[in-house]
Amino acid sequence: MKRLYIIFFFLIVSKAFAETPIETAIMGHLNEEEQYEINTVLTGRVNGYETDLTVVQWALLGPTYWRNYVSVFTYQKVELDTKGVPGLVDNIQLKNGIISLNVKLKGPDDPRCCPSVIGESRFHIVGNELVALP
Repeated sequence: MKRLYIIFFFLIVSKAFAETPIETAIMGHLNEEEQYEINTVLTGRVNGYETDLTVVQWALLGPTYWRNYVSVFTYQKVELDTKGVPGLVDNIQLKNGIISLNVKLKGPDDPRCCPSVIGESRFHIVGNELVALP
């Protein structure tokens, strides 16, 4: 029995050391029953910040729900901010200093599973905060 406890402890400790700073920051946004999936990681200049940032688009996966997020991290992988993104993210780009996400949103006649209205979410940085652009 003691050997089983040692193996279990080793598995927990090794998982903690295997996580990157980005994964650790994302996990701080989750509840116990939630998981995450990193979809896209970009690096580059974002308007409003002096140095390159790492932009991560990820999905929170709950037992019966999901939601998309964008997080920005400094070169040292310190989280600046995280914002929820409505809809289903088709792709994300960093162009001309703007974080631009193409999304599908639920239309008036769409079932929950299948959004069909094409939209765009755009962000830049003000201070250390992600701010949505019109």
